[in-house]
Amino acid sequence: MDLWSHIKIASIDLWCHIKIASIDLWCHIKIASIDLWCHIKIASMDLWCHIKIASIDLWCHIKIASMDLWIHIKIASIDLRCHIKIASMDLWSHIKIASIDLWCHIKIASIDLWCHIKIASMDLWSHIKIASIDLWCHIKIASIDLWCHIKIASMDLWCHIKIASTDPWCHIKIALIAHPHNGC
Repeated sequence: MDLWSHIKIASIDLWCHIKIASIDLWCHIKIASIDLWCHIKIASMDLWCHIKIASIDLWCHIKIASMDLWIHIKIASIDLRCHIKIASMDLWSHIKIASIDLWCHIKIASIDLWCHIKIASMDLWSHIKIASIDLWCHIKIASIDLWCHIKIASMDLWCHIKIASTDPWCHIKIALIAHPHNGC
């Protein structure tokens, strides 16, 4: 086989190694990207569930406290019919106490809602961070793999060139030794 044939075969081999390794790199990136998207989607759903549950919880606290306020006003109003002057003062006290109670319920439920959102947001960030690290690792490993393929194929190409370059010199040397006029 001549020098040009060796170079051509080794070049095709180098190109095949680069192409296969590039496809492998792309597959690693694609798989890791899908994995990242799944982590974000699951964490987003989890965040939405936390917000929804906390919102329902807030609404229940407001509803219960409102009913409690209405009962206090109703009882105090009935009591007002019996004792106009005393009950008037009593009615104001009931409204005031019930209003404070309503405000406390809203405040506690709001803090609870904020805690749910904060925890879920941290959870979402953790999922994104882990998935991003995972994506980077896939890219890094595949890049190293690509570089190894190129390095091995380059060495293979160099060996083919070296062998092919030595090969024509050997043919010439043998032909000179075998020539009938060389005095041997």
